[in-house]
Amino acid sequence: MRQEYSGFEKKLLDFAQGVPSISAIARGNNPEDEGMITYWMIVSAPYDRDRSDAITALELAQGNFFLAEWPSADVKSYPFLGKVIWRR
Repeated sequence: MRQEYSGFEKKLLDFAQGVPSISAIARGNNPEDEGMITYWMIVSAPYDRDRSDAITALELAQGNFFLAEWPSADVKSYPFLGKVIWRR
């Protein structure tokens, strides 16, 4: 896992550390727009509107990246998820 993080990644890690259901963050791409960097929040809990809204608010504040959720039980064989940059 990476040891050096960009300013945005540090904000993302701070956010994820405060949300127990986020078990990891991966830096990959969007399968519909492969040129766009996407940070995938790997979640270990069912859909939660408050968590999803908070992720969307964080994405809107930055604007240069996509942020998305992906279930932790379903992470294998999806190359667009990229590499894990943080794990709880």
